[in-house]
Amino acid sequence: MRLPELRLSTQYYRQLLLFTFMILYVFILIRTAWISDDACITLRTVLNTLHGYGPTFNIDERVQAYTHPLWFFLLCISSLLVPNVFYATFALCILVSLIATVLLLLRCRQPAILAMVGLAIVLSKAFVDFSTSGLENPLIHLLLIILVSLSLRDDPSSVWRSPLFPLLFSAVYLTRQDLVLLILPLLTYHLFLLRHNIRQLVISGLIAIVPILLWSLFSLVYYGFLFPNTAYAKLSTGVPGSDLMLQGLRYFLRTISRDPLTFFILISGVVVGLAAGGVSRSLAIGSVCYLAYVLRVGGDFMEGRFFTAPFVVSLMILARHLTQFRIARLFPFAVIAFGSFGIYPNLLAGASYDKLKYGSDINDERAFYFQRMGLITWNSEQHKLPEWEVQKEPFVHIKGGGIGHYSLLCGPSVHIIDPLALTDPLLSRLPCKKWRIGHFERTLPTNYRKSVAENRNLLTDPAIKHYYDAIRSITRGPILSLQRFRDIVWVNLDLISVGNVDHYKYSYIPPSDEIPYVYNDDPRLRDVPAIGSRWDAPGNITFEDALDVRFRDPIDVEKIELSCDANDVYFILVLREDQLLLEQKVEPDNTPPSGMCHASVTLKHPCRAVTTLRIEPRIGDGRYALGHLTTSTR
Repeated sequence: MRLPELRLSTQYYRQLLLFTFMILYVFILIRTAWISDDACITLRTVLNTLHGYGPTFNIDERVQAYTHPLWFFLLCISSLLVPNVFYATFALCILVSLIATVLLLLRCRQPAILAMVGLAIVLSKAFVDFSTSGLENPLIHLLLIILVSLSLRDDPSSVWRSPLFPLLFSAVYLTRQDLVLLILPLLTYHLFLLRHNIRQLVISGLIAIVPILLWSLFSLVYYGFLFPNTAYAKLSTGVPGSDLMLQGLRYFLRTISRDPLTFFILISGVVVGLAAGGVSRSLAIGSVCYLAYVLRVGGDFMEGRFFTAPFVVSLMILARHLTQFRIARLFPFAVIAFGSFGIYPNLLAGASYDKLKYGSDINDERAFYFQRMGLITWNSEQHKLPEWEVQKEPFVHIKGGGIGHYSLLCGPSVHIIDPLALTDPLLSRLPCKKWRIGHFERTLPTNYRKSVAENRNLLTDPAIKHYYDAIRSITRGPILSLQRFRDIVWVNLDLISVGNVDHYKYSYIPPSDEIPYVYNDDPRLRDVPAIGSRWDAPGNITFEDALDVRFRDPIDVEKIELSCDANDVYFILVLREDQLLLEQKVEPDNTPPSGMCHASVTLKHPCRAVTTLRIEPRIGDGRYALGHLTTSTR
């Protein structure tokens, strides 16, 4: 075949493959599109912003509950264009992911390389899962593809002549701050190339740093902090670093076992990049730095989420350099072999994809939420949002985990206290008592719910009462007050601290300093309410933070029968005077849609000389009730 004919044939096959993978990817995007609960936290902030309440999660305090400012702004714009915030999110994710993937495929000049990259894209479970989800991953992919494409030009020193290149660095930072680790070696490499061109270096540096400085200034003035509250919630936990490293290793092993193609591409790109040198070596070093960070922080509870950015970088490296290595001929076979793990979740699983694939502490989040939050499983009535208007003074709910979608259905009038501290400015500074990765549960200080509800500092713990005054000033006080700016400086420089708060990690903290009580011979505790009856029906004992059932004489307890309202999560605390003997979750025997339910609690071990049973809601809507309660021993 003559050279012109060969070129024509190559171009034809390349265009055919490009069109085929584009159609296939669109098909996959529509079938797998979903919205994660964490994304709904941002969507509540979007709705509050668009309705004039400010970029906050709870409208009565200024807290940055999202990690991705640039993605947040895009969600706001898309929600203006598409009135339904859920459909706006689906549309934005699909559009950005499609643009990113087309740009990536266009980088592949040879049909064989294009086929390899296309297969990797459609068979990588992590990449497909987080091509939607409502999180920032699609924007990360797009920015990295453009940034790396510019970097891999034949003349790397020319990239700084365009303002686009330094702007992309700031855009990556504003999309997710910890991704700086991924691109920092690339930035260092290019700065080295510019070392003799001081003028260009200064101009490019200003272009890159000004957007970051502007956002940081806004964040510091409006929110009072340079970093999102989620960073404090997940990085200031008190969990030993060795435990997080071990959890991070589990995160890596989970991806290797469930999505080996993603990890294979990632490692191959690093190896090829290190061998190729130049820009590709700096990208490979960045991937190693970022992966080390992921390992250090314990990974994530979302399977594969933190691997998609280095996966994209590795694909770019492989697309450019793979043909320079002898192993290139075997590479497509490896992609097909490892990619076979992604055939079912990416290509075959449609509306039937569900939480049968759900794991333990590291989860297939798409599988867990797909039946409720998938595009092709969407039920408009199930996700009908209330009128986004404040109808009354904010009502306080306590909701630990899964607050995103729940918060959207509650509307802006409900202030949600999140024990995992993603949205809470005080709890995020306390050590966690229990944890799984991404879920670091804090104990609420005594009178905290009441303090939030009444908008005043009623805390009794001297270790944090003064600190909470400063936090309240920062998040609730007049934005431009001198006292608030003073508190911002003092808190950020640790001139005001929470003091010794180890007791929040190791000790029991009562929810209130005034817990109401009844005696076990109270007639109301004898009548068993009907299942599904109203929580506030006559005869039920209603309360706010907790309720003590006291015994006139100490007794032995092994089993407790009780009734409580079904839409809250209760714990029973067994006390001997002030000594906590046992804490156990109440598991209802039945759970009606609303109203009262019955529960039978067999204690983990018999408790002797019990003086009090404390009924304590840990998650709920602030409307709590106890029906009957009886105790027995075997």
